[in-house]
Amino acid sequence: MPSFSQSPVSVSIPKLSFFQSAFYVYIPTGNGKYQRQYIAAGNSEQRAAYKAGSKPEPNATQIKEYAAFCEAWEAKHAGETMEQDGGKTLVKTLVSAYLSDRNAKSFSESWLSGVAYHLNLFCETFGEKPLAEIKAKHVATWVADQKSWVEANTKNSAIKAIKALFSWAETQEILIRSPVKGKALPLESAIAKRDYLVSAADEETISRNTNSAFNQFFRFCLLTGCRPSEAASIEAADIQEHDGVMSVRLLEHKTARKTGKARIIPVMFPEAILILRNAAARNPSGKVFRNKWGKPIQRNAWVATFCRLAGKGIVSQRFTLYTTRHTFITRALLAGIPIAHVATFVGNTVAVLERHYGHLSGELKSLATNFKRLMAG
Repeated sequence: MPSFSQSPVSVSIPKLSFFQSAFYVYIPTGNGKYQRQYIAAGNSEQRAAYKAGSKPEPNATQIKEYAAFCEAWEAKHAGETMEQDGGKTLVKTLVSAYLSDRNAKSFSESWLSGVAYHLNLFCETFGEKPLAEIKAKHVATWVADQKSWVEANTKNSAIKAIKALFSWAETQEILIRSPVKGKALPLESAIAKRDYLVSAADEETISRNTNSAFNQFFRFCLLTGCRPSEAASIEAADIQEHDGVMSVRLLEHKTARKTGKARIIPVMFPEAILILRNAAARNPSGKVFRNKWGKPIQRNAWVATFCRLAGKGIVSQRFTLYTTRHTFITRALLAGIPIAHVATFVGNTVAVLERHYGHLSGELKSLATNFKRLMAG
């Protein structure tokens, strides 16, 4: 059973956020969720920026209102710490403190929403349990019970979020040792899941069963091989055209911290070029890809769309929007495009592609042999 230290963990000040027409703070409620509290009204420019998918910045008056809230918050919670009483602290209390800390330290909203999603689900099962009762086997069983999670990446992300939660508790001296530290939790190989490709029938089916806005987004991902999150983040200012060649230049992307470089997405197919041009013309400011209501496309929207289609048996249970990227890479390699070029197209290293797509080398050799036989008559 893990033991607990008596070191205090102070309550972090909630971060200021803009939602629809005003600035709010999100206060942990103690059950892994948040309560929104109004701080100051937004102006017309801020509302327009939010609608366009940008992040409005507070003006001097709004900052003053937030400063007053912070002063009152500090006075109210001075010396307040999370309960540490020999292992009786509940999981939901730890989750609330962790999310509050990550929120206050300005972690990216996309990362925070993904982590909060998994931890809130974890709380639905284990939120009322004391930390001392949580074991690695509970995490493994919980992940296995999530039958709707067909992708290895989803399961792995949940496990990583829970490991990070308990690791944070360790660094804050809430726990002497994380209950999942050094445990062989069932991380799955994502390589094994990369065996489904978008077929022509799939393309037609998705076109028939989704709205035009989503289908255009789907087609662009399929024709460029970009990550769905990259496509969703594109703004008109990111689009470049030189000597008839179109590309997208993103400063913020998945590997930005690791590489320190901008992500360049070549847009080569005429259909993809037309899709992007039309999207940028419709939305010259903010995100160019929008849903049918004019809002920027979000991760939960495309996940929900494919879950709905899979639930009705319209597409395979193994189908996700990320399948478009896998399909692009596979098609490019089988078409004989050098792996170094494909790696550049999709923003990966050659080593990563070789690790995930090395199994295609035999197919390439077979295709080359058959082609030579065909040419020899």
